Formats: sequence, C-alpha cells, structure tokens
Amino acid sequence: MHPVRPRLFRSVRVPAIIGSVRRISITLIGTGLAAITACTSGSGGPATSPTLVRRPVASPGEVIAVAGNGREGTNRGRALVAGISRPLALDATKNGDLLFLSASQGSAINAVNADGTTLPYPSKSAQQNMINIIGSPHSSLLLPNDDYLMLDWVGGLSVVRRDGTAQYLGTLTRQMGTEDGQLARGRQGAPLIVAAGHLYTLSLKGKPRLKRVELPAQVEGKVEVAAAGQSRGTLLIATRAAVVAVHDKSVVQTWKIRSESEPEDSIPTSLAPDGSGGIWIGISAARSGHIMHLRRDGAVRAVLIGDVDCTASPPPQPQQQTRIPREFPLRRPSALLIHNNQLYVADRDCSRIIAVGLPVE
Repeated sequence: MHPVRPRLFRSVRVPAIIGSVRRISITLIGTGLAAITACTSGSGGPATSPTLVRRPVASPGEVIAVAGNGREGTNRGRALVAGISRPLALDATKNGDLLFLSASQGSAINAVNADGTTLPYPSKSAQQNMINIIGSPHSSLLLPNDDYLMLDWVGGLSVVRRDGTAQYLGTLTRQMGTEDGQLARGRQGAPLIVAAGHLYTLSLKGKPRLKRVELPAQVEGKVEVAAAGQSRGTLLIATRAAVVAVHDKSVVQTWKIRSESEPEDSIPTSLAPDGSGGIWIGISAARSGHIMHLRRDGAVRAVLIGDVDCTASPPPQPQQQTRIPREFPLRRPSALLIHNNQLYVADRDCSRIIAVGLPVE
C-alpha cells in the first residue's frame, strides 16, 4: 500500500512503534482534513485502509480553526477546504454537530458534522423549503426541544421544527420598536431578545409576545444593552463599557471591558457564560475583533486579539498549551458557544469558526 500523502500539512507526529504495527499519524490543521491515518504492518504490508478522524478538537489552551479558511466559501464539503460563508449564529445538536446560520446563503442553517463536513440542515430539501417560507433570518437559537428559532431582518419570527418543516410565527417589529433584534439564550434555554438597547423575554405560547425585562435602577435607562445571556438565574448584560450580572433585580457584579484606548466603535457582539460564574465575550471594533474572559473574581483577560487579515496564517501555537496566542485572524465574533470543553467562535467577516480549548489556564 502506497503511503497517503496529503497536499498540505502543518505537523507530523510519529508515535512509538507498538508491537509489530507501525502507525503514522499526520495532523492537518487548516487544510480541510482533520487528519489522515495510514497503518502498515511491521513487514510493510497494509494493515488497514486510510481513515478520517473526527472534526478537529482544540487541546486546553490551544486555538484552531474547525471550519472556514478566511475566504467566503461554499458551505458544502470539507469545512476547512471548501470553506463556509459568513456565520452569524452558533449552536450544537445533541449528537455534537455544529449549526451555523449563513448570512450569504439566504440565511440558511448549515451543520458541520463530526467528520468536518458541511451539510444543509436538517436536509437539502428542508433547507430550500425553509428559505422559501421564512425569508432571510439574521439571528437564530436552537431551543431545548430542538426547534430552531429564527428572527429575520424585518422582525419576522419563524421556527424550523425537528422534522424539517418551517413555520412563520409572526412579526415582532411593533413590540420591539425596531426591525432589528437579536436572539439570546436565557434560563434553561428559553429565548431572550435584545432590541433597540433593551432586553426582552419571549413567550412562544400562542402568539409570540415580548415582555420587557426590568433592570436595576443603576442600569435601567442609563445604558444600552448590546448583548445578553443568562446563567443559573443571573442575567448577564453587556453594554459598550461594561458587563453586569443581575440577580433578583440587583447588580451583583460588574466587569469593565472598555479602556480609554479602545476604539469608539468597539461593541460587544456576543457572550457566553463560562459555567463557573464568569463570562466569555466577543467584541468587534472597526475591522478587527477580540475575545475576552471575564472571570468570577472580577479579573478581565484579553485572550484573543484579532488580526485584520482574514487569510493570514495563524501564528504558531505556544510550546506550553496553557498559553493562548494573543493574535489570531479574527474580525467580527458574531457568536460564541461553549460545548464539550470547546469555546467556539463564529467569525462573520472572516467566514470561519474557531475553537479554543478549555480551560485556558
């Protein structure tokens, strides 16, 4: 059997020989194949056929691309080679597939499966039917019952059921006071909406209804909500200058996220609770973005600093996996998702999904 020779690879690992079987593992990060493994017997004869391993997974403290190559792609085929197109939102199914909403494909839902392949979700025919019914959503949320909730550019709310059927639920424009709203994840996966600087809960019983969230006096009317989430009954509210944690209508913690050196147009675009009382937050400014970790003890740490060149090669990983590189091709972190010890970052402008291995320290 001739050796398997991929076109490009970043690193080669040759483990020790075990018994009479020699295993050569070639790891490909950023080329479209997570890895190819070829096995030969001690005599050089074939032992097994080449096999593809699963979608790349970041080790603790490591940063890798799991989909996209910095250029607008096709949303079909190998996620790192064919690329993906302008991801707006991120979710994960119970079997581990990553779901993302594409801004350049009629806002269709796509899945990056465990083999690193991008497919239409839930199927090609269902996807086309969905596009015809619900128009062009720009925000989405996977509900606990696996229904996929979607909000379009003019305030229209729709849902894609588990069987692939799509249903238009109605418009929220009048209740939001604007056409532009963003879905967020509330307690136990219940939907929240951020619109016109305010935060709302969304009820899906009968006709969709919004209810304004009453914020503490030191927050209400003094700041505009840019992003939001909820963790164990505590609301997490991001503004341009700070992130506040609100419990029982009282501010229990505040993290300052903007310094005097920050660009005027910097704004939080996504957040995700870290499960330990802290928060991961994505911030966009001009043509670059960055990721910050707001720790439970009040510390604020910049983890990833964006590079404006989406097609630039990511810097080499540090020798110690607990050190995060401070620069990585990143422009607009439009969504964050924590799943299976990975912090996934959807970068809309670089058409890429990044994984940060957790914990980072």
